[in-house]
Amino acid sequence: MPTIRDLVAAIRRRDDVDAAVVLGRDGRLIDHQAKTDAGAGIESEAQGRVVRGAISTDAICLVRLRPAAGLGALLFDPRRHRARIAALV
Repeated sequence: MPTIRDLVAAIRRRDDVDAAVVLGRDGRLIDHQAKTDAGAGIESEAQGRVVRGAISTDAICLVRLRPAAGLGALLFDPRRHRARIAALV
């Protein structure tokens, strides 16, 4: 069975994603991964979008997208796998 770390890694591996973070509803960090290559520019680039979504009643996921990223697949995939994702948290 996949772990929460596997989920975060899968989201972060997408070309249009700079970082993925899973937080408890109390704000505590559960897991995170960010691209660290020089091309990602996550520290110096103030543009892009952050998408927030509920994973379960106890956790939320934040995803930082690159400025030119499309939202369609990123918004659809978690909905399709919501039950499996919630089981991890």
